[in-house]
Amino acid sequence: MSQLIEILVLAFVAAIIIFKLISVLGERTGFEHSQRRRDTFRDPQKPEENHNSPSPSSEEDLIGPGLRKVYAQMLSLDQQFSLSRFLAGATRAFEMIVLAYAKGDLKSLKPLVSSEIYKDFQEAIEERLQKGESLETTIEKIETPEITDMRLQETQAIITVRFTSEQIHLIRNDKGKMIEGNPKQSEQIIDLWTFSRDLRAKEFNWTLIKTDQ
Repeated sequence: MSQLIEILVLAFVAAIIIFKLISVLGERTGFEHSQRRRDTFRDPQKPEENHNSPSPSSEEDLIGPGLRKVYAQMLSLDQQFSLSRFLAGATRAFEMIVLAYAKGDLKSLKPLVSSEIYKDFQEAIEERLQKGESLETTIEKIETPEITDMRLQETQAIITVRFTSEQIHLIRNDKGKMIEGNPKQSEQIIDLWTFSRDLRAKEFNWTLIKTDQ
């Protein structure tokens, strides 16, 4: 009897573990490589299953009147495109790219940025390594992002987002000694990042193509 109870307990624990794995692996951030149609900044929930999908009018509130014609043109090419989901994904991408750059994680950066941006990041990271320096970045706060520009070049959507964040940057030498920055003092940083994707392409990935401050 005790052996049966033990088997049942183990089976219950295994079921919980499997459920948690499915929950984690099933959450699509949009950055994973897949052959299925996906949008890098799309909500993990399928549009047809999302009963609270934002209406076009509420979506238009996220942009200025001068950008709404372009937004309508983008919707005509991709009816599933959502500004709110785009901004949510762009914010996640911003955090991922900033932290990956600080860690020198080129593997994580490559699928998220254009070849030109990747080359700039790679050169900066290699220069840092040659100096024997390391960069530590902490993002303490990211304010609500703002779309400042939207363009459509044939089927290519190009969207610029302003990110205002509070960050702490520390630089250490090869001995681990801090040579720049203050761990107790953050600075406000304003970035203008431009993302692009082909609204008609099979691979619905947004790519960072330009950065400005």
